[in-house]
Amino acid sequence: MKKQPVLNKQPEIGKKFPIAESVITSRLPVTAKNVSDPNFSFSFKYYKQIPNFEVGQVPNNWFVSLIDRLTELCKKEWASFEKDYVEKKAFRYHAIDWGSKNIPIQRGDLNWIDKHYLENEEDFPMFQFHVSKALGRVVGFWDGYHVFQIVLLDPEHNIQPSNYNAYKIRDTYFMNTVYGSLLADLTNLKKRIPENHNCEICDSLQYLPTGNNDTNLINLCLSDDYFKKLQESRLSITDVIELGIASIN
Repeated sequence: MKKQPVLNKQPEIGKKFPIAESVITSRLPVTAKNVSDPNFSFSFKYYKQIPNFEVGQVPNNWFVSLIDRLTELCKKEWASFEKDYVEKKAFRYHAIDWGSKNIPIQRGDLNWIDKHYLENEEDFPMFQFHVSKALGRVVGFWDGYHVFQIVLLDPEHNIQPSNYNAYKIRDTYFMNTVYGSLLADLTNLKKRIPENHNCEICDSLQYLPTGNNDTNLINLCLSDDYFKKLQESRLSITDVIELGIASIN
């Protein structure tokens, strides 16, 4: 093992050590300031679900349409797009009008965004573009590095109500993660357990999740035929996998 060099003298606090300028510049991150004609890029750093802008009610293929739209925009140069009125109109790209009729939120309600952006509307206005004419909008802002920070997903067109639907705000529903949904189901189940019960399983439910499970989780896919056979079998998926592994020579 190669020994590390030993300093004979501790470095003085606050003392500057000379570093070659070429070393410093070679390590600088590449930003929009030193990239010519950058393409669109997106970030979900400030994305959040809030009432009227939730995605629990949308079908899975809506997210495919969203990804397709982001992919399409990532192929475009931002500077060219910004100057092209026809293309901006085609994408329904424009600044948010906070004074529009029946708009359900105001800019100040987006209080999870850094104040540097939120309180500087002149330099960082909010924009929208559409997923498609029927599939809603994406709302966000340019952060100064030509990165469009997505703040809200608006599948129900609630950010800019129009006379097309009589300025109505459509209901949305919060989408939880699978794990979060499971915890919510467990919580609701625990509330239904009577106080004076005599059930060992009910007692066990009160301590879920235990956090002490040392098993391993495997995510896999099965064809419809194999999935049907598994459902008809008396074996669990764990039994099948363990038997399969045991049969390996």
